[in-house]
Amino acid sequence: MRVSVIISNRNDVEMLGVTVRSCIEELSAVPGGGEVVIVDNSDDEIYEALPSLLPAGYRKGKDPKIRYFRQDFPCLFSARQTAAEKAKGDYIFCVDSHCLIGHNTIVDLVHFMNRNKNKKIGFAHAPVNWLCQWEGASRHDMKEIYGTWGRLYTDERMISWKGMPWMCRRDWFLNTLKGYDSLAKHKIAWGGGDMYLGLKTWILGYENWAVPTRAAIHIGPLPSIARKFWKYRRYSNSGIGLPGVGFMIALYAIGGDKLVETEKFKNFLNDRFSIDTEKHKDYAKEIAEEERQHINKVKAIEFNAMWDSPPWKAEINYNDVKLELKKKVGSVVKSLKKEDWAVLSGLIDDHKIKSVVEFGSGLSTILMQRSGLKVTSIETDGDYLTKLDPLLSNDIDIRLWDNKSDVNFNGDRFDLAIVDGALPRIKQAQIAKGLSDLVIVHDGHKRQCGHGAALEFSDWNEIKNDTRLTRAFIK
Repeated sequence: MRVSVIISNRNDVEMLGVTVRSCIEELSAVPGGGEVVIVDNSDDEIYEALPSLLPAGYRKGKDPKIRYFRQDFPCLFSARQTAAEKAKGDYIFCVDSHCLIGHNTIVDLVHFMNRNKNKKIGFAHAPVNWLCQWEGASRHDMKEIYGTWGRLYTDERMISWKGMPWMCRRDWFLNTLKGYDSLAKHKIAWGGGDMYLGLKTWILGYENWAVPTRAAIHIGPLPSIARKFWKYRRYSNSGIGLPGVGFMIALYAIGGDKLVETEKFKNFLNDRFSIDTEKHKDYAKEIAEEERQHINKVKAIEFNAMWDSPPWKAEINYNDVKLELKKKVGSVVKSLKKEDWAVLSGLIDDHKIKSVVEFGSGLSTILMQRSGLKVTSIETDGDYLTKLDPLLSNDIDIRLWDNKSDVNFNGDRFDLAIVDGALPRIKQAQIAKGLSDLVIVHDGHKRQCGHGAALEFSDWNEIKNDTRLTRAFIK
């Protein structure tokens, strides 16, 4: 058997039935087939109703395709851990109990895992979305440790971590990663589990990957309801302690003590879970200690080294990205040269650039967004943007402009501004100087940015090198 879908259920009724039927349909495309394993810790009356929710034909026989087990205490982590232990498949595919599985999502992840048997792959992630959102709003990645939704990717790439839907090798999950370990053993309340699995994977020397495929769709409750009632996101009193303490336990277990002490992390837990980290510090350390000792013996990298130089931020191959762009839009004559990108990426590193506004979309846009920057791109050619769109992540701010009128940024400032749009560039330069203290001009044909440039750029520094980056303005 190739795949076991594992589902933890607490008080989902009709939505669980829809989820299971969706999984059964998608498993039919998997060579070697699969099964659905449910660990249920619902209230008694809901558990008793489970047989009426699940397709009867798949629950019968010597090798049923649907198996479900009772857990007498509510805990998401221990339920998923138990489901993984009960599973028979080579791979486990984890999904929530209220999701529609995208067409070919499971088989796409299986093909990815099979193609990478000899690599140290931990989790393969499909994107996730909500029923109330358009498909392009699907997400593959987390922007940061705190769980802010990130990007949808059209290519396979390493990512830091993300929650379900994920796939991994069952033996690896149980014997190497040891699954949710402390969170499951101590039946800890909801919050922190996805981060725990993802970052522990990197600590142990394995990789997490995003796989381009269809998303799993949350069919309920809608985000506004989840936020309003919050009980749902707390997994209905799921486990011991306050929801969110799991984040602290997870970081202590994998050596992230310094991160726990940062104001940003403290504010995150306080704002989202109303948790005072000082009050729960000793408890979290005590729960994490046994696993912390184990991880210290087997880890491949220290947490701080991983955090300072994230291994998932692989070096971007300029030639591959340029070829990818050329296939989509045709000519790339005026794009950044390789030497241009080397200088620009060095400047980005030196100045610790996080946000960029650029006039003129193209190769630089793709390179910068794949470097993890927050990019706002202003373009004058709508047809070009249509061709470029498939290569852009859905969190990038793209604006169509006439190269004449003012652009409203609502007072936003950027770490870097790049002038690289259509000629003339006088208006672009004027706007850029008001948006950032650091402005770079890229001049693909060395035209000195059009008529009137001598006046506009008189207080700018000329860049003395062989690149097309011609001038810089630094306040």
